[in-house]
Amino acid sequence: MSSEPPSGAPNDLSQFTERERNLLTVIEREKHELEGRKARLQQELEEVETSIIKTQRRYGEIYNARSPTDTLPNEILTAIFRESQQISRLSGVVR
Repeated sequence: MSSEPPSGAPNDLSQFTERERNLLTVIEREKHELEGRKARLQQELEEVETSIIKTQRRYGEIYNARSPTDTLPNEILTAIFRESQQISRLSGVVR
């Protein structure tokens, strides 16, 4: 494994003892493994967040199915919204 020093660290490892170079290699490998773990955890977090959104959506669909407005025919809802628009225009209320 080629040991890449952290940014700002010297590239020339010849000034270090063999023990220090070995230790730097171990530390660099550990850093690489931690970065991989971080990437996997970030992916898992995204998957969990997506699952939460889907679950909330399913909950809302079931909950809202019992809403009184959901049981009204579309024609009645349309008439109600049109009437409320006309009342708003006549009263001068702007939203």
